[in-house]
Amino acid sequence: MADTVLKYNYGDAAPSKPADWNNAANSIECYGGAGKGGTGSKAGGYAGGGGGAYSKEVNVTWDTLTMQISAGGDEADTWVKMAGTTKVLAQAGKNAAIKVAGAGGLASAGTGSTKRNGGTGGTGATYPNGAGGGGCAGTASDGGVGGNATADAPAGAGGAGGGGEAGAGGSGGLYGYNGVDGNLAGGGGGGSTGGGTSGGAGKAGRIVITYTPTSNAQVIIISE
Repeated sequence: MADTVLKYNYGDAAPSKPADWNNAANSIECYGGAGKGGTGSKAGGYAGGGGGAYSKEVNVTWDTLTMQISAGGDEADTWVKMAGTTKVLAQAGKNAAIKVAGAGGLASAGTGSTKRNGGTGGTGATYPNGAGGGGCAGTASDGGVGGNATADAPAGAGGAGGGGEAGAGGSGGLYGYNGVDGNLAGGGGGGSTGGGTSGGAGKAGRIVITYTPTSNAQVIIISE
């Protein structure tokens, strides 16, 4: 029987228990939201935002599910609770602070049997092109680190996503342009080039619930 995959984004309501939920064959994954890219009034290459962390738990017993999904840029965790107990939690990446890179979400701050680190954003400098945002951690690896601000084109590259739903970071802005937004889910925003330009948006987190449906078939034995 094929697995059922349910995906939830920022703003979605918490789901009710599916009729065919299987407590013995499921997984719940959380992708943390990302930090936004740095900006400032003076020209220069500003830092990239941090990518979200990744956490996963398997074979969770469903009991009054509540959830929170980071909007991106709010530095809020993404989590799933059952009957008030945290089962899975992924930390958000941090916003860049001018030319100081945003840290990636930490696996050590998460909850789950599998946990990975989000990528740190690239570091800003006096160079004219912005730094890249960190990639979101995912099913295969930690998120990639964003490239630092550059003196010549291209700008700092966004860090790679770690697999599954994990998004790559946005690249830094070229001189005179905004930083590029990160990618869903959890990719950090690229740094701006100052002078009225804006850092790229850190993307929101995501929750993915996968399960093998229970069989509703009935077996009726008739005595011979």
